[in-house]
This record gives sequence, C-alpha cells and structure tokens, in this order.
Amino acid sequence: LLLKKWIRDLESRGIFYYSIDDSNYPHILKNIPDPPLGIYVKGKVSALDKRFLAIVGTRRCSEYGRRAARKLAEELSYKGFGIISGLAQGIDTEAHKATIEAEGMTAAVVAHGLDLCYPASNEKLMDTIEEKGVIVSEHPPGRKPIPGLFPARNRIISGLSEGVIIIEAGEKSGAL
Repeated sequence: LLLKKWIRDLESRGIFYYSIDDSNYPHILKNIPDPPLGIYVKGKVSALDKRFLAIVGTRRCSEYGRRAARKLAEELSYKGFGIISGLAQGIDTEAHKATIEAEGMTAAVVAHGLDLCYPASNEKLMDTIEEKGVIVSEHPPGRKPIPGLFPARNRIISGLSEGVIIIEAGEKSGAL
C-alpha cells in the first residue's frame, strides 16, 4: 500500500521509477559493472530506447570547446543519434542546447533528485529537456547534489551511451 502511494506521488510530479527488473529499464544500462538498482525518469521515457552518444567535458571550457561541443552535438543529431550529457555548466550545457536547437533528442543524467536543478542557472534548460527529451537520476526526489554523487552519475551517462566524446577535460576531471 505504501509503495503504491509512493509511486502515485512520483507520477503526480511527472517522475517515473523503474527498477532494474522493469521492462522500461534501459537494457543497455544493465550491461555496466555496477548498474543502478533503479532509475527515476522525467520527460519522454521512450527516448531511452534511442541510440545515444555522450558529449561531456569541463565546466570551465574555452570558446573553442564550446564551439566543438555545439558542432558535434548538432552534426550527430542530424545523423540520428541522441546526445546525452550531465546538465553541468560548460560543455554539457552546450551539448544539450545544440541538440535541442537541431531538433534532436537529448538526455540529461543528473546527480540529484529530479525535483531539483543543479546548477540553478540551468533550470530553464532542464525544463526544456523534460519537455523535449528525458532526464534520468538514480536518486529520489529531495536528494541534493554532493560531490561524491557525480562520479556515480558519470557511469550512468557512459552506460546509456554507445560512445563517449570528452571535450577539454583535465587530468583529474570526472569526465575521465
């Protein structure tokens, strides 16, 4: 009874939960060494069946890095790939925006609950991704982002992707 109420509450906020045994759980994600036991999804759930390539990189990117991320996201979108990233500032933001502008499918994997937005400056972008793409997290609503959650988020980005393109990442970057 409590579980059904919890699921109804999530769905009333546009959030869906899929356990690893659910038919809606992305098959490709089951193939990573440490798949999440469940994921929370907001937006176009069916988008998770698409072929994705990840574009990730530094938050403090150069103008060249911004242009490279945008060009790659745009071109790969035109070729039919979905673009997945982590909704962080810098390269991630540019990849998501360029994909949306190219009318492609974008997915954001976040390191917090889907009722929050981090960074706050990407709130409008997160709303657009929810409307036109899909947002994924392994964390329940209310979970705030803390530094240790970002490496775990990155395994989901790579796990949902057929390949990862890293743009301007330093030696200690989480993207690596």
